Amino acid sequence: AQSSSTISNATAARTLNLTRHVAKEAQRVRRRTRDQATQSDSLRPYLGAMQEQLQAQESQSTALKATVQEDIDTATKIQRETEAMDKNMEEAKHSLDGGLKLLTELLKTIEHLEIDQVTDETLNKTKTQMGALRWAID
Repeated sequence: AQSSSTISNATAARTLNLTRHVAKEAQRVRRRTRDQATQSDSLRPYLGAMQEQLQAQESQSTALKATVQEDIDTATKIQRETEAMDKNMEEAKHSLDGGLKLLTELLKTIEHLEIDQVTDETLNKTKTQMGALRWAID
């Protein structure tokens, strides 16, 4: 009976030690849980502020995307207009070249007309002088 009693006492002692150890561990876990809850409470305002900042940045990003799209649309429009202007300038250059050729031809014609007119005047003067000479001779 003594050995049974000794075993029983030893088991009770171990159980007591184990119970104390589990109780201490439970208190440690409880303290850690309480500390974590306190930290969590202190982080809530920070996380709320971070969430607000994130939402503000998302709004800014959306606004910037819209602005960038407007800029792209404007740049595309300007490019089309510039290409149209280039085409118009090229057509105007061809037209100007044609006009210059026509002007050159007209100037040549005018030169010939002036030369012909000078020649006609000289011939008329010569005729008149010849006529006067003939009249004087006759």
